[in-house]
Amino acid sequence: LANQALSIAQQESDKKAESLAWFAVAEARYAAGNLDDCMEACTKMLSLFKDLGDKFKEAETMQFMSQIYLAQGDATAAASSAKDALQVAKDVGGGALKASAVELIMEANIAQDNSQEGLAVAEEQLSSLEKSGKTAGVAEMMCAVVLATTAVRGPNEGFDKVKKFVEACRSAGNEQGEAKMLHRMACMAEHADVALNTAQAALKLAQKIGDVAEEARIKMTLTDLWVARGKLDKAPTRKVALALLNELSRDLEKRDAEKFQDTNKKLNKHWNALTKTDMEATVYKVIAKDPESCMS
Repeated sequence: LANQALSIAQQESDKKAESLAWFAVAEARYAAGNLDDCMEACTKMLSLFKDLGDKFKEAETMQFMSQIYLAQGDATAAASSAKDALQVAKDVGGGALKASAVELIMEANIAQDNSQEGLAVAEEQLSSLEKSGKTAGVAEMMCAVVLATTAVRGPNEGFDKVKKFVEACRSAGNEQGEAKMLHRMACMAEHADVALNTAQAALKLAQKIGDVAEEARIKMTLTDLWVARGKLDKAPTRKVALALLNELSRDLEKRDAEKFQDTNKKLNKHWNALTKTDMEATVYKVIAKDPESCMS
């Protein structure tokens, strides 16, 4: 579908549509593990975004390229691309965009055994954001600082840092930031009880302020925590997982290969909320009816 959209956009000489189509092609190639082809797509869409003057997409593309370089094991190129993305993000003024660039710089620095430089960049950018008086992107930048602190000074100092950030967000009335920091704190907690209680507090706050994206991420974490305790029935993503599994079973029964693949992609992040018994009651039952047809 992405290639079809690209072909149509190129035929119509629609640069904006072509750039977005290249983005979809790049994502598909990345998911398939075709990193060289993905980089080719990124190079083409970067050129188009520059021609269009779309700084936001330009920065996003540079970050994508940084991720590809990391996957290819080229930390130097990854750091360079992430730094370019950060510079463009500064021009745009997007706090979250800057934070994601800083996280990539940090990852590249860790790969180069140069975590200290990443920490310095993260702290500098956080300070700049806080001085601006804006809250957008602050929590994301705090996450980058926590990651960098953990890499440089160890998990205990990283955990202390995230606790301070929770208090800082709370004092500033930044509830969205507080929810994100509580979630990060839960992920870093050494003891299971602390992790569970903190994640539940983060979920309650995210639901209160209507942060749907953070709520979904927290539910994934809570599912991991409940599964680890052997209490799958309490996993918040179990209903979604079961619904998708039933949908997958129906797709298989209809022999709808394209729909089956789409549903399977959605289900990929929810397998831990399912059991062998769930599989036996759905997909395995369909396969048992006609194994040869299902496997063809």
